Amino acid sequence: MQVATAIGNLLPFRRGEQASDGLTILRLLRLTANAPTAAGQRYAARRAHYVGGAPSPSRQRAESSIIAYYLDRRELRISRGEPERLLKAARRARARGDLAPDEEMVILDALVSIGVTTRRPDYLLSLDKWSERALALDPTLSTLRGSRGAAIIALGRYEEGMALLAAFDATVAPRDFAISQIFLAQAHLALGEKEAAGRSLAAARSVDAEAIAPEPWATIVRTMEAALGASEEAEALTVSRA
Repeated sequence: MQVATAIGNLLPFRRGEQASDGLTILRLLRLTANAPTAAGQRYAARRAHYVGGAPSPSRQRAESSIIAYYLDRRELRISRGEPERLLKAARRARARGDLAPDEEMVILDALVSIGVTTRRPDYLLSLDKWSERALALDPTLSTLRGSRGAAIIALGRYEEGMALLAAFDATVAPRDFAISQIFLAQAHLALGEKEAAGRSLAAARSVDAEAIAPEPWATIVRTMEAALGASEEAEALTVSRA
């Protein structure tokens, strides 16, 4: 049975988004020398986003391949063990001190994103310095300003984080605006400002509903909606008793 399974997996086929080992090997054999894999091309595209063009030239390193692999996995934020492995690879890459600015921004922004959405203790410990360093690399990039604001809110510094996120322009960066509204809603909810939290959630949907439809945003939105609904039910019950 094991032999049959191994042989079957060597056949080149795709099931959904998952490629068999045989298909992966076939793709690698077709590559020219030093040509990037599909994951490498997507990683290069990620990097290009942070510099508005082609990524800066940098040396190939094992950590870059590991980081590209983990960032390419949609289930990264919920899969057991993978956030720890990504964190270790990112620390090794940064410890070398020779990362190109665009690659360092990709890595730091990814770490911050995982930290603010999962609230993992090993990520929360470094959220402040990660987001501060990323923003220092390019203070004009809205994505990094949003990450900094979200990180500060996740650490409980609501007013400071809200000041950063409130400056987003929905017409210039709709996706960043929508996600920033999610974290503004979290801050308002933590401060007991339920109406403001509801307005932020509505603004996120009205500007770019698709940006907050996938995970982990969908779960975060449902959690806040449940909290707002529970608060409204409690208030209605109090009024009815009175």
